[in-house]
Amino acid sequence: MKIVITTLLLLCIGSPLCLAKEKKKRTGPPSAEEAFKTLDKSGDSALSLEEFLEGKSGQEKARADFTKADVDKDGSLTLEEFSTIERSGARERKRKKKE
Repeated sequence: MKIVITTLLLLCIGSPLCLAKEKKKRTGPPSAEEAFKTLDKSGDSALSLEEFLEGKSGQEKARADFTKADVDKDGSLTLEEFSTIERSGARERKRKKKE
């Protein structure tokens, strides 16, 4: 009986701690995958130029980034292609931070 009560107590104490770990909010910028999913309004797992440009300032640079990242030149970006833009942007931000 003591074993059962001890086990139940441990489960009651441990469960909230496990839930707290799962609910931990992410800090910092979203991952490339999260950003991609947010921009992909059509849900087709590809970003059109229009989806990519939505809400961006510096449209000319954004268009150039899109064209450069669209390796297969099909007019849309896959997650892999999009990730190259995100990585280069992160490197640029890191470089500027050091200056």
